[in-house]
Amino acid sequence: MATPAKSHDVVVAGAGPAGAFAALLLARADRRVLLADKADFPREKVCGCCVNGSAVARLDSQGIALAGRDDSVPISEIEIRHRQQVMAKSAAGGVVIPRSSLDQLIVEKAVASGVEFIPRARVAVVSRETSAITVSCGERTFAADILVEATGLAGRVDETRGAEITNANSHLGAAATFRGTLFDVPPGRIAMHVGRGGYVGMVRFADGDLHAAAALSPALVKENGSIGKAAEGILRSCGLKPLHAMDAVEWKGTTFLTRQRIDFSTPRQFTIGDAAGYWEPFTGEGIAWALESAVELIPFALQPWSEAIGRRWNAVARDSLRRRQRTARHVAWFLRRPRIVGAILHGDQLLSPIYSRIVRRMTAPPAGEHVS
Repeated sequence: MATPAKSHDVVVAGAGPAGAFAALLLARADRRVLLADKADFPREKVCGCCVNGSAVARLDSQGIALAGRDDSVPISEIEIRHRQQVMAKSAAGGVVIPRSSLDQLIVEKAVASGVEFIPRARVAVVSRETSAITVSCGERTFAADILVEATGLAGRVDETRGAEITNANSHLGAAATFRGTLFDVPPGRIAMHVGRGGYVGMVRFADGDLHAAAALSPALVKENGSIGKAAEGILRSCGLKPLHAMDAVEWKGTTFLTRQRIDFSTPRQFTIGDAAGYWEPFTGEGIAWALESAVELIPFALQPWSEAIGRRWNAVARDSLRRRQRTARHVAWFLRRPRIVGAILHGDQLLSPIYSRIVRRMTAPPAGEHVS
């Protein structure tokens, strides 16, 4: 097949926060950008629907304001429960917002900046030439200088490349939205419930619906027969009594959460966001990581492609992923050990300062953080 003439400087595969934000920044740097996603928009994703203070500030710097919207709720506290023990800490800077709203906002801003957006179109690599990369996008074919892969946890634009490592003890992700009250979670609270084999976080949307996001061991799901029953068991162990079986609502699941690519670039291609790697807690940091990876990519994506550029991005992405996910690794370590969580909650006076520092790290921008 003949290589088509280059129609774009950059093709971005995946219109989640990482891909759409990268497309926006590249368009504002005068690049011709094509953004494509396999889903129709707006669309829901398995997510905790929390955006921490760092991500809120990053989006605001590009004219995407989340605070004060009718569909967003300011985060005011994070509560953690294990059995009958509870600890709550105040938090500020972040918001709760449905992923369908968040992703649509970033895509709309990208389109307004000149990005061409094609929904319902899966991107796949056709060929890699010395002067261009050719991709299929639905039924169409495009050639560009570079491809940015931001396809999330399970996506891949080239099945022959992109090997990854999955943590042997990784949990599965799942999320569901409940109509009505069901549980007493006030607006602004992130309620984390820790039990054997996983944990379940809940927040309330601005319209009153309750959203739950869970990280569950495959063994626990198998033992209970379903994601809903496994999540319900954890909530009951924390003293909550569902008004009806949680297995009756629609849960959407993910593949294994904790994973990382071995390489973050391949000829004329960069990998960012969850496609590069993810660590499991639904704490609001994941969207911040995605946005930061887009920002970090821009200086590389604006240069002519070379193997040296690819190697440099590999080094930067690997270091950045390790640095950004340090807090999540620590949180995951505790949440996987209910007895230690119980000890922390029981020893509030001794361990409360440690918990408070973790809460601040997860919700507010680090002091002096530059987000322009």
